[in-house]
Amino acid sequence: MDLNSLIIFKNVADAGGFTAAAKLLHLPKSAVSQRISALERSLGVLLLRRTTRSISLTDAGERVYRAAVDIAEQQEYVQAISENMNDEASGILSVTAPPDIGTYLIGNLFKEFLKAHPRVQLRIDLSSRMVDLVQEGFDVAIRATSSGLQDSSLVSVKIGELPLNIFVAKATLKKVIIREPADLGPVEKVAFARRTDTRGGLKWILERDGERAEVPVNAALRTNDYQAALAAVRAGYGFGALPSLVCQQDVDEGRLVKVLPQWQCGVGSLYAVFPSRKLMPRKTEVFLEFLRSGWHLGQVER
Repeated sequence: MDLNSLIIFKNVADAGGFTAAAKLLHLPKSAVSQRISALERSLGVLLLRRTTRSISLTDAGERVYRAAVDIAEQQEYVQAISENMNDEASGILSVTAPPDIGTYLIGNLFKEFLKAHPRVQLRIDLSSRMVDLVQEGFDVAIRATSSGLQDSSLVSVKIGELPLNIFVAKATLKKVIIREPADLGPVEKVAFARRTDTRGGLKWILERDGERAEVPVNAALRTNDYQAALAAVRAGYGFGALPSLVCQQDVDEGRLVKVLPQWQCGVGSLYAVFPSRKLMPRKTEVFLEFLRSGWHLGQVER
């Protein structure tokens, strides 16, 4: 019996279909379908009920699926042992991150990681959705939050902080004078807000050496993505509270100006999340070490 076909069968059952499993396994859909058909022929039983819209496990399929799960776990166990026996990190490392933070990491940190570990290949998925690391086969998720991570069976380590400041397009700043937080009250603003945020009542909390100031944010444009908020600020929609690392290149090239630079508008935290510390592959271990040691916000605070 081909054990790889059992693993493919498990992935089809977990993903709920051939198309999703093929994408996850990076195989043609036709190849996945052929492997399942061959497995059914070799076992002499029907494993999956197929319709045009869905699949479901037969009774025999349920029993074979449980065996396939055990085989997959043992395969991962043996793979982890073999990788940890090799001091040099190698293999494909699958990472998911929000588009805005991931874009920064690709441009500023990941190149150095690949240079230090040439036998590792990074597979980066930039997505704002909360992915299922185990179900979708990711080694590490990078997540940004200002309120802490939700309780989870996953393991997380803090890798850095995201200080926010107020930024505006240089052309927009020419039209107003901003000397103190109160001057921000009447100006046009761009707001970063998640879907769970209320429609009204948004405000910026600015702090400086123990001082605190509140600025109401009645923004005409709101978005849940920092890159989108940056694009809006850059285009002249108004002032925005954004991570300095997201804006630094625009500041360096003269498109944006940091307003009230001594005032900080909150701090977010950046975490690396992964399934387990047990028999962690060397590639994941060195990647986490690199993130913790390489995340220096001083490199973007000029």
